Amino acid sequence: GAVRREGCPSDRRGSTAVLTDEGMTLLERTAPGHVETVRAALFDRLSPEQVGQLEEICASVARGLEGDDAQAPPDDVPWRRRSPGPCT
Repeated sequence: GAVRREGCPSDRRGSTAVLTDEGMTLLERTAPGHVETVRAALFDRLSPEQVGQLEEICASVARGLEGDDAQAPPDDVPWRRRSPGPCT
């Protein structure tokens, strides 16, 4: 009951997952614990310099996945095969 599926107006093959009110309540309740866990498992183990490097690495990967840099993956990789539009 935390998520419902809605049709995609721009692509009848796709659908959009939407949080229900119950889902939003669950997200709000669990988010602080998730943040604490990620911080303890990852960020508390890195130096400030390493956190900066991780940020640069993640930004570079994201740009590549979105096709916004010279080293972008080819068009036939799975995440670039979906139809245009906001729905998946």
